[in-house]
Amino acid sequence: IDDQGVEVGTASGQRLRGRDLVLAMALEQSIPFVRMLPAGRSRDGVVGLLETLASVPSLTVIAGYAAGTAAPEWDVCYPETGGLQLIGNESSKRPAGRSLVLVHQAKPLWSHQLLEQPAEQWSRALLEEAGERLGDWAARPEWTHPHRWRYARLDGANKLSAPLVLDFG
Repeated sequence: IDDQGVEVGTASGQRLRGRDLVLAMALEQSIPFVRMLPAGRSRDGVVGLLETLASVPSLTVIAGYAAGTAAPEWDVCYPETGGLQLIGNESSKRPAGRSLVLVHQAKPLWSHQLLEQPAEQWSRALLEEAGERLGDWAARPEWTHPHRWRYARLDGANKLSAPLVLDFG
């Protein structure tokens, strides 16, 4: 950082210069980058603020079902109990006639409790719960893609009211 702006280097050795730098990443992953900024009250205050905030995890299973499986009539289902936060019907985003795809997303606390478990364990548990809610067919997809988001989104109590902007000019 200097009076001309910001310069960053890429893994391939390329140097990029610009007036501004935008970090669009998980809160916890951005703190080391903020610490690299010039020392001073502004940086130290921002690091202190960021260290008080936290993201929540989300364990998610994308599941594809056999051709001919009837799509639910809803786009999103929010179960009131259990570990599932939502079941998303992805079929509405796909061309007609494609196989049914559902996204099964766990609640943050459930995800936190099982975050370090093997994906096979928590994905099976999410599918079994989906089967209890939707019918046995939902627990038996043709294929699955489990995804572990350690930093899915900020905890609701930690959301900032506006983007955080640091000015070192």
